Amino acid sequence: LEVVLTGSGGNDLLSSRRQTGAQKLEKGNLALKNNLESGTPVRLLRYVGEVPPERSYSQRLFIYDGLYAVTDYKYEVGARQHGVFKFKLVRCAGQPPLRKEASAKLHQRLVDLAHRDGTAGERHRVS
Repeated sequence: LEVVLTGSGGNDLLSSRRQTGAQKLEKGNLALKNNLESGTPVRLLRYVGEVPPERSYSQRLFIYDGLYAVTDYKYEVGARQHGVFKFKLVRCAGQPPLRKEASAKLHQRLVDLAHRDGTAGERHRVS
């Protein structure tokens, strides 16, 4: 499975939510580039949508899609004529099949696992 992930930054998040500037190779974008260079896979969480409060305390549902290798990236001009990063992610082999639905309990299990294996807080590895 292949996914194209749009980079972060350059958005006016407080009002129009539109692209107002070029994305920079910093923070999450730099971390993804570093993952490409080091061969370290990334964990992909996918936003599914709004759910009732009894299903998730945040009323938002995310599903863990597994580990993905960052295999390529490019910087191109977006729809508003600003630079945008696009990262190509390929799902790593040997994982359980993707789930179409999941509960908020899955997210908590993943948080617990990250604390147990020492990867908690490594969202943006910049070197």
